[in-house]
Amino acid sequence: MPIKGSDVLQIVNKMHEEKKIPKEIIFTGIEQALQVAMERSSGEDVEPIPVAVTIDRMTGAIEAKRNGELIDPETLGRIPAQSAKNLIIQKIREAESDTVFQDFQRLQGELVTGTIQRVDAGTAIVTVNKAEALLPRSEQIPGESFQVQNRVKAVVMEVRRSGHRVRIVLSRCHPACSSRRFPKFRTAPSRFALWRARPATGPRLPSPASI
Repeated sequence: MPIKGSDVLQIVNKMHEEKKIPKEIIFTGIEQALQVAMERSSGEDVEPIPVAVTIDRMTGAIEAKRNGELIDPETLGRIPAQSAKNLIIQKIREAESDTVFQDFQRLQGELVTGTIQRVDAGTAIVTVNKAEALLPRSEQIPGESFQVQNRVKAVVMEVRRSGHRVRIVLSRCHPACSSRRFPKFRTAPSRFALWRARPATGPRLPSPASI
């Protein structure tokens, strides 16, 4: 049974809303997954023939070509469902990882607000913009402790890839965190200073030089 365009659009819209991944990245991920699945479907003993897969962004209709010739849509329906599903999930996760990496690279050195999800061996696991970040004990203020669902402010100190995952490290000891958490206030003049500045209203005594 051919894959329906409406089903493709439903997947794209759902992932876009839930994961905040650009639709174009999701479409491209599905195209790549279907391409790999079709090339593998010819069998392991047969050298795969390159397949080009495109998805209509408006209708979700899938078009596949092999050696420039259009492949019967029924062929797409014969792709092992679980294999195609696993590949689509993998490609979308890679796209999600790329989006998280790019977003937090732009936030590096900036102050962000997150929610404590759990504390593991002193390291707080914090959710920031639906991404998981680490707040190590070494980057916490001495003596502070956290409870689940606590809201915390911290600076994005490090962003790097770890396989298909993105490692985000936060800091509450970073100089930028301290300066932004405790803004400088202009001190009001003291009462003594105000009294000294007040003009005299009583009679003035003559100076020694005028006597």
